[in-house]
Amino acid sequence: MATSKRKAAGGKSRKRPPPNVDLLEQYSPYRVAKILATSTKKKEDPFESLIPKDGTCLDYNVSETFLRMDAGDTKINVRETIATYVPAPPEMIEANKMKQEQRTKHGRGVPPQWVFADEIWLQKQNEMQEVHKRGLKKIRRGVHHRILSMVGPDWFQELSPKQMRTVGQLEACILKDIKDGTIINTQENVGNLGLVLRPNHNFVTLALRLCCKCPVEFLLILYQLIDPNRSQYSLNDRLLLSAVVHLTMTKTLRELHVRMPSPPKPEKVPVKPPKRPKEKMYISPYLKPYTFKPTPRKYTGIYENTHVQYPESSYFAYRESL
Repeated sequence: MATSKRKAAGGKSRKRPPPNVDLLEQYSPYRVAKILATSTKKKEDPFESLIPKDGTCLDYNVSETFLRMDAGDTKINVRETIATYVPAPPEMIEANKMKQEQRTKHGRGVPPQWVFADEIWLQKQNEMQEVHKRGLKKIRRGVHHRILSMVGPDWFQELSPKQMRTVGQLEACILKDIKDGTIINTQENVGNLGLVLRPNHNFVTLALRLCCKCPVEFLLILYQLIDPNRSQYSLNDRLLLSAVVHLTMTKTLRELHVRMPSPPKPEKVPVKPPKRPKEKMYISPYLKPYTFKPTPRKYTGIYENTHVQYPESSYFAYRESL
């Protein structure tokens, strides 16, 4: 049987004890090998956890005893840690807290430095950016998805006026190339549509041969030849399908009108002119309400009287029954 001890005691000034090391194992002459630790977690030392904080105790004593017993092939290791404290009075603890608050109020014990104008401006700019970033996140979460759903399907892309004119000229290019036996005009037209990279020469030739002089069939055949096993729509795919939509829009609307005709237009009802109220007849022309507009003032522009003025003379009176 062998024992080893380590102690720590202190009041105002104290020293940390050595780390938790098995002294018997470290200095034993019969040690065969050292087993390295495989865990990344640090081993907790109960001896360190029992040491109180500054200002909480007047005195303390922490002792730890290691005991090893050998009984044949059996080895027993025992460790006992004992701590005794002399607590400080509450007045002393409050005084220490006040000192710490006063010491750490301004960081290193000095008043804060002056803040310059450019620092204030930079802080405001950062706050504004944070506000705008939060607003942008809200827009992306809700409004952005709704806007995308209103745009149309994933394969559709709005064509510019120049691209629409290019698609309209595709039929003439196909007829000219079939007549001349080339693919120059059709390939140039497809390039002006915005396809990047341009389709292969063999694809354009095969599409011209199978399209039967129809631009819609030409675009659909070219769409199938570019990538038969596509999993998503590329930019070229969207342009080709949008061009097909542009060419077939008129025919589609006509077919829809045949299958789902619009309701008949309502009959136009002639609008009757508003009736003018009949002028009230008075017994005497002197009883008729009198309004007047004074003549415009000279050199001051046109004067318009916007309200009705009645004579203010006491000689004029109006009968309520009339």
